[in-house]
Amino acid sequence: MKTPAHLFFGGPLPFCMICLMMDDIYASLYKLKVCGAFSTMFTMFIAFIIVIIVTVSAGMVCTYYQLSKQDHQWWWRSVFRGGSIAIFMFAYGLYFYARAKARIALSLLEFLCYNACLFYAVFLILGTIGFYASSVIFQCVDLQLKRRN
Repeated sequence: MKTPAHLFFGGPLPFCMICLMMDDIYASLYKLKVCGAFSTMFTMFIAFIIVIIVTVSAGMVCTYYQLSKQDHQWWWRSVFRGGSIAIFMFAYGLYFYARAKARIALSLLEFLCYNACLFYAVFLILGTIGFYASSVIFQCVDLQLKRRN
């Protein structure tokens, strides 16, 4: 698979897991919904844990598939695959802004800048997690190959 295929595989899968929670997260971030501090933080924490688990799983499966096809250039693909969920979250932010435009006190440019900064950080965090997950599976496969020889 080429890099765009890895990006498309790595993004929607974790995003589908948290798609229903994204509305509550955005509403609480932009003060459109009054949520208790515990419930909001708990929802965000659960969403983040789900994203991490699915990112690690997808990263390991894709890297194992890539290594089984004798393609050993997994480094940047693993970073992009892990962080690609941030692209889908950013796109959902645009959808949320279009839906709640009258209730959000920010201009479109401010909203885009805040979201770009937030999801760049998400991209870096999940890209790092995806890289380490791929690194672990690479080391396991490499260890098995060394034992055989």
